Amino acid sequence: MSNKKVFFGLSLVSILIVVGFVVFRITTKNNNTSSESVDVSTEQIIQHQDDSSDNKESNNLQGSVNLTSDEVKKHNSKSDCWTIINGDVYDITDYVGSHPGGSEILRACGIDATSLFTKRETSDGQQVGSGTPHSRSAESELSEYLIGPLSQ
Repeated sequence: MSNKKVFFGLSLVSILIVVGFVVFRITTKNNNTSSESVDVSTEQIIQHQDDSSDNKESNNLQGSVNLTSDEVKKHNSKSDCWTIINGDVYDITDYVGSHPGGSEILRACGIDATSLFTKRETSDGQQVGSGTPHSRSAESELSEYLIGPLSQ
């Protein structure tokens, strides 16, 4: 082989090694970014769980407030929204802004919203939202806002 062919071959191999290294670094950097995103998401979930625990403690007003229908009626606005579902009182004020159905949730403020939640219909039979019951996930999420049982 001539010296030119050897030099060309070594140059080509060197270029391929450099390109391979650059591709490897870019791929590794993107993988690190993805795992950082997962870590941030995990931190956010943990923070949400901590916040939810705090809400449960602060929302447990039973004993300090008489949870009657009349008391619930006082909490009938976007900034102070209590509702009754299946005989339990919930303070859903903090959830109003993130409700997937938007402002539909405001219909529940200050009233017994059992039919709104379970059947998605008003007390006079009007269908709201999708007309289907809320999911188990929604039921589970609702439990985070429980204040206590409705007093008679």
